[in-house]
Amino acid sequence: MLLVKLVVAALFAPWAAAQNLKKPPFPFEETELKTTTSGLKYVVVAAGEGPQVKTGDKVKVYYHGVLDDGKVFDSNFGFDAFGFEVGKKEVIPGWDEGLTYLREGDKAVLIVPPDLAYGNRQVGSIPPNSTLTFHIHVKKVTSK
Repeated sequence: MLLVKLVVAALFAPWAAAQNLKKPPFPFEETELKTTTSGLKYVVVAAGEGPQVKTGDKVKVYYHGVLDDGKVFDSNFGFDAFGFEVGKKEVIPGWDEGLTYLREGDKAVLIVPPDLAYGNRQVGSIPPNSTLTFHIHVKKVTSK
């Protein structure tokens, strides 16, 4: 029975750690943020050396999503990287835009205004008109 408890604890430890993060994975200063014409804000907190992300590239990322009140609404740190094709509307518009400012290996923060996220819709635990902050590590970029 002890072995079963240890295995279960080991399997859920990364998830529990991600849910209980009190500090953001990538601290940053507000003054470092760049603002795009769309209203997206971003900062690269640790620069990678891989290829620049372009529309049409396939990327794998780790992310940690936080609401304005500090509540974590989603995180895959400690799990498999999330993969998608940039610019294909597989993710919120703020990600499709924001990833194109990054390169493989970058650790960055994206602050996504509501109109580049879910707008006036409630999605799961994300309230309508929410600004979303994502701490993102670009793990892999694969060009077409």
